[in-house]
Amino acid sequence: AARYLEREFAGETRFEFMNDADYANRSRYAVSARHNLNLYPGVGLAVDYNAVSDNDYARDFPFSHVFERPGINRRLLSQVATMSYSAGGPWSGTLQLADFQVLQDRNAPIGIPYARLPQLNLNYSDFNDNGFNVNVGYQYTNFSHPTAVQGDRLVVNPRVSYDYLRTPGSFIVPSLSAHATYYNLNQVANSTMTAPSRIVPTFSLDSGLLFERSASFFGRDAIQTLEPRAYYPYTSYVQQNGGLYPTFDSTIADLSYGMMFREYRFIGNDRIGDANQLTLAMTSRYLESDGAERLRMAIAQRFNFSQPRVGLGTDPAVNSGEKSDVLLLATGRVTRETRLDANFQYNQQRGEINRVNFGVYWQPEPLKV
Repeated sequence: AARYLEREFAGETRFEFMNDADYANRSRYAVSARHNLNLYPGVGLAVDYNAVSDNDYARDFPFSHVFERPGINRRLLSQVATMSYSAGGPWSGTLQLADFQVLQDRNAPIGIPYARLPQLNLNYSDFNDNGFNVNVGYQYTNFSHPTAVQGDRLVVNPRVSYDYLRTPGSFIVPSLSAHATYYNLNQVANSTMTAPSRIVPTFSLDSGLLFERSASFFGRDAIQTLEPRAYYPYTSYVQQNGGLYPTFDSTIADLSYGMMFREYRFIGNDRIGDANQLTLAMTSRYLESDGAERLRMAIAQRFNFSQPRVGLGTDPAVNSGEKSDVLLLATGRVTRETRLDANFQYNQQRGEINRVNFGVYWQPEPLKV
C-alpha cells in the first residue's frame, strides 16, 4: 500500500499480485486507488478506482487488504473519476465518468448497473436581498448498459422560492419549480418511443413556529423549545408509464424524517411522483446556557389528500393510505463525547412498530471519531 499527503493532493493506493497455481497458473491481482487533487482554486479532481483480475477474487481472498477500506462493495467495484468546480460564485458543477466491474457468481448473479459516461451537472444559485432565491439545475447523462435500454437524458430543474417571510419565531417559505426531462433512447422495443419528454410543475409551502421557555434539565438551567412545522407539496400528475420512460437511476425513497419534507418521493430523475399531501411535525429541544443541544425529540406524520398514481416501472403506485406511519426520533448527548440516537416507525392501522433503530456515537474531540 502507498499513501501520500501534500497540500494540493492526497491519496492511497493498495495493490496485490500473485501467480496462482490453483487457478490455472493465471496471474491474479487486485487494486484499489483513491486520489484527490486540487487542480486550481475551485477546481478539484477525485478518482476512486477498484479492479480485480477475475470474478472469484473477492470470494477466494476474503481478507484481502485491498478490500478493507470502508465504502467498497466486494462484488460491485466502482471506477469513478469526478472533476468539480465551485469557485464561490453562482455557478458550480461536476463532470463525472462512472462505471463498475461486476463480480458475478453463477449461483447468485446480480444485476449490472448503468455506467454514466459521462454525467455533467451544472447548478446556478442566486440569493437576492429581496428574498427571492433562484436555483436552476442542469444534468446531462449518457447511460450505457450491455443489454438494457440505454441512451441520453437531459434534466432541467428551475426553482424560485421566497425566503423573506421569516421572524425570530416563525418562517413561511413558498417555492415554485418545474422538472423538465428529455430522453434520446436506443435499444428500445418500439422505435417510435426513442424520445419521450415531460415537464412536471411543483408548488410547495414550508412553514413553522418556534416557542421557547426557561426550563431545567437534570438540575441544570436550559431553554426548552417547541417547534411545530407544516409542509405542503403539490406536484401535478403526469403519466410516466414504464413502457415509455426508462428507469436508469430511480427508486422509491425509504420513509424517513428527512423524506417527509421532500417534494419528490422518488430518488433519481426518471420518475417525478405526483403529490397532494401535508406533513405535520413537532420538535422539542433542550439547549444548555452555552447553546449546546442536550436533547432533541421529534414526531412527524404525512397525510395524503389524494392517492399517488405514478409508480416505478410498469407497476402502478402502491396505495399508501390516507396517512403514513408515524415517525418518532430522539437524540440525546449523555456526555460531551457520547450521543445516543433512537428512531421508531409506528403503523397506526396495525398498531405495531415497523422499524426501530438505535445508535451510540462517541467523539473524543472535535474532528475525531
